[in-house]
Amino acid sequence: MVKEYKNPPFEEAVCEIHFQPGVEGWDIIYPSAFYEVIKERFPEKTTESSVGFALNLTPAGISQVQTPERHILKCTNKNVIVRFADNQLIINLLKPYILWESFKDTILFCFEKYQEIVKPEGFQRLSLKYINKIDAGNKHSYSEIKKMFNVLPLLPDTIENDANSIQMIVEIPYHANRDILSIVQATLRPEPEKQSPVLYQLSFILATPEQLPLTDFAAWIEEAHTKIEKTFENGLTSDIKQTFL
Repeated sequence: MVKEYKNPPFEEAVCEIHFQPGVEGWDIIYPSAFYEVIKERFPEKTTESSVGFALNLTPAGISQVQTPERHILKCTNKNVIVRFADNQLIINLLKPYILWESFKDTILFCFEKYQEIVKPEGFQRLSLKYINKIDAGNKHSYSEIKKMFNVLPLLPDTIENDANSIQMIVEIPYHANRDILSIVQATLRPEPEKQSPVLYQLSFILATPEQLPLTDFAAWIEEAHTKIEKTFENGLTSDIKQTFL
């Protein structure tokens, strides 16, 4: 998450943007036009076909709509991926971790080019999410997880046995409930390089998109990262952070 960590527990970061469509709607030329303006950074292009249907809630009731075809663009080393479709723009950062300024530059670049071409009216959904996984050691246990996290469920001493599975979600509102900071912790199945992984997922979510104009996106994404970074630091113990150095 921050520059002094040589081995951060980072797995993936995702900036996901869903737009209110512009007055002219979606044009079939948009995918090729968008690719043309970002292909120097993202030369590899593929398409992800529609894989099913989604439920759409409207005043008239619930309707079923086909999920849109997504176009996928990858940078040369394939650790930054751009997915875009009808009124959607998703930027994924995979391992190896890069510093926030570089990731933010990519987000703002793609957002600006998408805006210029598609001309959306506003936001429908907006979020920035960081996914981390931390190994608890030989096995999952509440006693070990207490050594890792400052934020965790409180179990009374009267409970005789040590817990071996934890699922926790905390949501903290900001700006009169316009935004939500979400903290997710969960024990996970063993992985090749992690015997007892624990998910530590931090998200900043725009809960009322009509309150944020498109012109404020850069300030919002910076604040989102600041809140996530501070929560990452404050939510972990000094002992576990030493293992990232």
